[in-house]
Amino acid sequence: GLEGRIPRENRHLCRFLLEFLARVAANSDVNMMRPSNLAICFAPNLLKPREQTISAALDVMKVNGIVQYLIECPEIVNID
Repeated sequence: GLEGRIPRENRHLCRFLLEFLARVAANSDVNMMRPSNLAICFAPNLLKPREQTISAALDVMKVNGIVQYLIECPEIVNID
């Protein structure tokens, strides 16, 4: 899996950020920031393509969906 390719410290930071974003989304009735809205804001920086291509631009919805899922299920990021 990715655990071997991503340094432990980076996984900890990712999990921390995702848990924070999940807490923000838990208050979406007040702040209007549902997981989908947060994903639109954060996905371009969290999963940035190596090259800006037309193909990468067309994949933006897929990338947003992945980040939305991670915000909804931050425990999926293994920190051990």
